[in-house]
Amino acid sequence: MRGPKPSRATPQPAAPAADSAEKTTTDATPAEAAPETAAESPADT
Repeated sequence: MRGPKPSRATPQPAAPAADSAEKTTTDATPAEAAPETAAESPADT
């Protein structure tokens, strides 16, 4: 959790191409995290 915080603050100054890459990553992150969480939910329960 401490890693991603500083990592995000670094690309902020260079948000020209970082913003584009971060937007794509964020869009694909929730989509990929949704199925992963759903599969872990039943297994955890």
